[in-house]
Amino acid sequence: MRIRRALFIRPRRFGKSLWLNVMTNYYDINQKDKFEHLFGELDIGKNPTSDHNQYVVINWNFSRMSSRGSVDDIEIKMNKVLNNVMEEHVTYYADILLQEVKIYDDAINTLSSFLSAVRKSSLKSYLLIDEYDNFANEVMMNKSDVYHHLVNKDGPLKTLYKGIKEFLERGLLNRLFITGVSPVVMSDITSGMNICENIYLDKTFNSICGFTEAETQNLVEQAILHCRLDISKSDYLIEMMKTWYDGYIFSPESNERVYNPTLVFYFLNYFIRHCKPPRKMFDNNLAMDEGKLEYIAKEITGKQAIIDVLQTNAPIQIPDIED
Repeated sequence: MRIRRALFIRPRRFGKSLWLNVMTNYYDINQKDKFEHLFGELDIGKNPTSDHNQYVVINWNFSRMSSRGSVDDIEIKMNKVLNNVMEEHVTYYADILLQEVKIYDDAINTLSSFLSAVRKSSLKSYLLIDEYDNFANEVMMNKSDVYHHLVNKDGPLKTLYKGIKEFLERGLLNRLFITGVSPVVMSDITSGMNICENIYLDKTFNSICGFTEAETQNLVEQAILHCRLDISKSDYLIEMMKTWYDGYIFSPESNERVYNPTLVFYFLNYFIRHCKPPRKMFDNNLAMDEGKLEYIAKEITGKQAIIDVLQTNAPIQIPDIED
């Protein structure tokens, strides 16, 4: 199954950026000489697809964007950040691009020039966008009027993605992979996410990020060996981690639960240093901030949902998962 344009959603600190780093090294034409070193011992290294190291890879990370100021302020900052990235890519691929790339005020025009140079050089392009909704979510929660101007009509964010969609349709851009924490922004900017195929609820990708129980068990056993403890202690640690960290099932068709890798490493790093579980089981880096709770509470059913979670032991029943 080959997906040319994908949207992949996962919670914060779940390994999305790491996965894009893997994809970059796998597809980047400039990393061809390192393929055996990076992937040789893995299944994908022994049975690679024909696409490995065949692309000019563009990496955009929207977590670097600022959510402060007016729509015009945000647009200027966004274009500046993306243009800086494009200049880095021009330098990185200078030896294989046969046509000059022009840097415009609007980053989408710079991307167009870059992709034209890639095609002129008889190469293929792959755009990887990380945390696509990072700054937009912040704007959504704190300045709803600014958010609507960003994503509606001729707003800068919608204009950017309209350009990307056009490049895909023209064949100027060959492949696209987008990650984020919510599909809401993508829905708002593309009238129903018609720029991408939603793969985040697909059973195939349920455990693509995060750790399965078997993987977590393996890590726990390594930590126990490091501390020179009886391997039977692994059952106790696994049950403790399962109580606190296990429970993510992203696909309605899957029954395989996965662990948040940040929490697993938080637990095991402490255990390796002290040979006992941490007193506090939760990593503060993952704490949901008050702003998100306030935003949820503003929704019609949001306030009651929060009350139900905090004041009752009964689980919230959700009849279906929305794309």
